[in-house]
Amino acid sequence: MDQSFTLVRRGYSPEEVDVYTNQLQGLINQRNQELAAYKEKENAINSSVIDAKMLAKRLVDEANEEAAQIIAQAKEEAERTLSESRNAAAIYRQESEAEMAQITERVNAMRHKLDTFQLEYSQIVQQYLVSMRANELTALVDDLDDFMRKMGIKPEEEAVSISDLAVGSAKDSL
Repeated sequence: MDQSFTLVRRGYSPEEVDVYTNQLQGLINQRNQELAAYKEKENAINSSVIDAKMLAKRLVDEANEEAAQIIAQAKEEAERTLSESRNAAAIYRQESEAEMAQITERVNAMRHKLDTFQLEYSQIVQQYLVSMRANELTALVDDLDDFMRKMGIKPEEEAVSISDLAVGSAKDSL
């Protein structure tokens, strides 16, 4: 704001200077009001920044606390799951061992039955062979007796049973 004053005796016109100083005072008051408004806005902004920082810190703290809780829960869940898995594995192992013992017992029983069957079968075959040999021997002795009669030779009678002879020869072959 540029102002020029008229020269009067002894300096500038006091009325013009008063008007001008009043204008300057009004301008200064207006600028002071604007400055006060800006300071209020600055204080509000600073207060908002401080509030925002406090809120951000609180949110970060809450987020960290929540994250710690989530991590703790996850660890507990993982430990529980691991424990359950170990328990399930132990139960499965016990069941498997029990089942294996049952199968082994059944296999051993089957082996015993097979061994018994083989022994009994072998005895039956032996008895059959003895019986066959006894029958063959009886037939052979009968043929020999017939032949001897035809030749006029009297067969000698012994008290030995043919089947006893066959059983004895079967035992000798074992």
